[in-house]
Amino acid sequence: MHKLFKVLCCVVFVGILSATCPSGTIKSIADPDNCFALVTQRSLNESMANRRCFAGNGRLVQIQNAFDNKLLVDIANTTPTMTFDYFYIGIVRNGTNGWRYSDDDNGLNQVTYFNWDVDQPTLGDCVAMSRKTQKWVTVGCASELPYFCDIPALHEPLFCTDKINADVVFMVDNSGTKNDTRMIHDVLFGFTTVMPTRWWDPISEVTLTGCYMNNLLDQQQTRVASIIYYDNTWINTYTPTLCTDAFPENADLMDTRPNQAITDFSVPVKTAKKYFEDTAQPCVCRRNETKYNTKQVMIWIPMRDSFQTSQPVSLDMLPTWDHYMFPIKFAKNSTTNPFWSDPRMKEIVMVNDHPEFIPTQIMRLWRLLCDLTSSDGDVPLPPYI
Repeated sequence: MHKLFKVLCCVVFVGILSATCPSGTIKSIADPDNCFALVTQRSLNESMANRRCFAGNGRLVQIQNAFDNKLLVDIANTTPTMTFDYFYIGIVRNGTNGWRYSDDDNGLNQVTYFNWDVDQPTLGDCVAMSRKTQKWVTVGCASELPYFCDIPALHEPLFCTDKINADVVFMVDNSGTKNDTRMIHDVLFGFTTVMPTRWWDPISEVTLTGCYMNNLLDQQQTRVASIIYYDNTWINTYTPTLCTDAFPENADLMDTRPNQAITDFSVPVKTAKKYFEDTAQPCVCRRNETKYNTKQVMIWIPMRDSFQTSQPVSLDMLPTWDHYMFPIKFAKNSTTNPFWSDPRMKEIVMVNDHPEFIPTQIMRLWRLLCDLTSSDGDVPLPPYI
C-alpha cells in the first residue's frame, strides 16, 4: 500500500468534534463520529475497493459490534441499486495469525467482533457479508463486489473544503520524469481526500437524458475529473466525465504510461473540449447555469513550457471554464508560450514555505478553491508524506 494511504488511515479520524455525517452517508449506531457509505455503482476487487475508500478520506468498513452489523445490512437492503447478495467489509486474513483490518498492515489493532456464517471461515483471504443472513463469509480478494466505507463525520466548525461548490477538471501532463509522475499522483490523491464529491452516489441516475433526474445536480457540491495526457494521446481507460467519479482510478493510470515528450498538444485540448465543453456529448452534465452557483475550474499541470501541435490551440476552445496553471515546473512570468501566457490562464500562487512539499501543494489547491467559492473556514491538515 502506498505510504500516502498508510498515513491517511491514521489521521482522517482525528479531530472530529461533532457527529454530522457527510450528505448521503449513514451515522454509525455505536460510534457517532463514524459514518457509513455504501458504494454500488462500480463493483471492485478488495484491493481497489480499499484504495477507493482511502481516496475518499475513509477506509473499508470496520464492524465493531452487532448493532452496526445489522445497520449495514439494513442500508444494503433498502438501497435500490444494490443488486448483489454480498458486499466487502474491511477484514482480511493476517497470514497464519488470524484476521486483521484491511488498513492495518501490521495487525496492531485486534479484531474483536466476528459474525461468521456456519462453516466459516474457509478458503479466501477477504471477507464479505451477506445482506440476506447478516453473516460473514470468506471470498477470494479478486472478487468484484459492492463495498461499504467508513467515512469520518464532518469537523465542527466546518472546514472551508466542506463548503466548496465547484466542478474541477485537472489537465495533467504526464510527460515528466517518474519522480514528477509520483509527485503529481500524490498531490491529486491528497487533494481529493476531503472534497465533498459524493463519489459513493450510484451512477444509475445519471444517463444521457437523466442528468437532472431526482435533482441530482442540485445535491452535488464538488465534482472532480481529469485528463491525463502524454506523447500524442491521452489515457482513456476512463472516459473524462463529471457525471461519474473515476478520478482516483484515472490518476492511478499515470504510472502505467511511458514518460515521453508531448508531440501534439492539440489532442488533450480537443479532448477537453469534447467532454467538458460540447454539451451535445453524452453526460456532460454541466452546472454552469447561474442557479447552481457552481465554479467551473480547469487546473493545468504542465511539465514543459513548449510543445508541438498539429492544429492551433487556445483557451478560446474552452471558454466557459476558469483556467489556472499549477507552476510546478515553470512560472507564467518565464514562459514564451502564448497558451500559458494567455491572460485568462491565471497562475496558482505557491507559498514560500517549502513549495516543493506535497502537503504544501495540496493545501494550496484547497485554499484556491475555498477562495474561488468564497468558502470560509480553515483548510484541514493535509496528509503527511
